[in-house]
Amino acid sequence: MAPFGRNPWGLKILLHLLALACVPVSYRLGWQLGRRFWFAFIAGLITALIPDLYFYSGFVLSEVPHFFFGLLFCTLLLSALETMTAGWLIAALLVGSFSVLVRSESAHGANDRDRVLINEDHPGLEKPKTRRSAA
Repeated sequence: MAPFGRNPWGLKILLHLLALACVPVSYRLGWQLGRRFWFAFIAGLITALIPDLYFYSGFVLSEVPHFFFGLLFCTLLLSALETMTAGWLIAALLVGSFSVLVRSESAHGANDRDRVLINEDHPGLEKPKTRRSAA
């Protein structure tokens, strides 16, 4: 049984909350990078004014959780590098691995199969060169 049942509103509310939670996380990241109030405020303000963040939170997609966990990973990693404690590092690694689980295509680039499919769709492009085996 799904945690929110068959109604998408529970998941949409969760996505909107994650979109709103990106603002304080980006504020903290701005504070960690600049150590000035105005720099952190501008980082939070820019994040609050991103229209795509709120547009995609209305759909059940992986963009908003991936953006949130990416921001959270960056701020936790900076905390781990500043304090050099195992707790911050483990938290950063857990959040980073969860971010990859939410949106796995961000963990790797296009593979050869994707390039071949792209080249077949566009006949003017060259096909990737492969090494021939001596077998």
